[in-house]
Amino acid sequence: MIIKKLACLIATLFSLPLLAGLGNAYIANSLSNDVSVVDTATNTVIGTIGVGGSPTDVTLTPDGTKAYVPNFDDNTVSVIDTSSNFVIAIIGVGEEPDGATTTPDGKQVYIANGMSENISIIDTATDAVVGTIAVGEGPQDVDFTPDGKKAYVANFVTNNVSVIDTSTATVIATITAGTGPEYVTVSPDGTRAYVSNDGTADVFVIDTNTDTVLTTISVGTSPRDIAFTLDGKKAYVTNFGDSNVSIIDTSTNMVIGTIMVGTMPLGVTLSPDGTKLYVMNFTPDTFSVINTQTDTVIDSGSSPTSPIAIAFSFARLSSRAQAKKDEFLTQTELFNFLSWTPAPIVPATYEIFRGVNATEFIGSVPGNTTEFIDHNRVKGEFNSYFIFGKSADGAILSIGRAAAKTE
Repeated sequence: MIIKKLACLIATLFSLPLLAGLGNAYIANSLSNDVSVVDTATNTVIGTIGVGGSPTDVTLTPDGTKAYVPNFDDNTVSVIDTSSNFVIAIIGVGEEPDGATTTPDGKQVYIANGMSENISIIDTATDAVVGTIAVGEGPQDVDFTPDGKKAYVANFVTNNVSVIDTSTATVIATITAGTGPEYVTVSPDGTRAYVSNDGTADVFVIDTNTDTVLTTISVGTSPRDIAFTLDGKKAYVTNFGDSNVSIIDTSTNMVIGTIMVGTMPLGVTLSPDGTKLYVMNFTPDTFSVINTQTDTVIDSGSSPTSPIAIAFSFARLSSRAQAKKDEFLTQTELFNFLSWTPAPIVPATYEIFRGVNATEFIGSVPGNTTEFIDHNRVKGEFNSYFIFGKSADGAILSIGRAAAKTE
């Protein structure tokens, strides 16, 4: 199963040019048993950190201070202090750890252990395993709802998806999937979980409120990874056997297009600004870049030898947008109120952009402020927002995203 994870996460490597100034990137290299540290301002390797055998993934805490790397061959997780780039702990987990995902609040890391058929829960404050959750056979992938209340685990061998209540660390539902579910991705609004089934060449759409399958979407041969646009209106599925990508309209759950890419596409990742999609082609080690507006391939390139996962050390802000109404005498103003958690490193300013691709700058506030009002909105409109915490020299230290429909 290690091949699956290898291609699942390598695609994000090539979003580095879009993240200039966002600190360092950490890349797990399976064949060389190490993690490369990349300066995203110059896209050059500035350091190498030795970890365990066959690292399969890397996930960072939301504040960017720690990276967790599961080591498939050693049944361990290496913990990296990103300020020193040293391994500060090695944690024993289950057999053949594969996927790693940090909870939205950053307090825990879930590790999918393929051979031991369970999830190890790591406390990020103590770097110790604080719980184990039995799931199906061959768990490959795990993803959380945005509120962190549920986790969905794709079990390749038992052909199902385990639903975990994260407050009790128990499986509360088991959903039958197709043959060989490998990947699960929760939609940006948290209402749907999309599961790709390798053997049945389809994607199951799960309603996360009822934990039932809503529909099945036929895609290409041996579907693999799934990525959504920032607004959740489109989903992209790589088809390993057909060397293409299926485009799904999530409002109808119909395939509306197919994009030819390189041979044996596996991993797929959306750029942080949402304008581009990066597809990893397993052979001959190439990647394709897709414009998400036109759904056409606009670039391609060669990949490194053995990187399989990447994460970035900049902080991710927990943010939200609320639609509100202010009534004074005969006048009524509709506005969206944005708020976010303070960044771990206080920036000089926060810059706020409107639009799914952060195209419209609408204002800035000092770094000690965590609120912003977007005035004079129109009833019924939907807006996406980006909040960038920046240092005095303009380097991006943190990013937050939010959305609101004005009522």
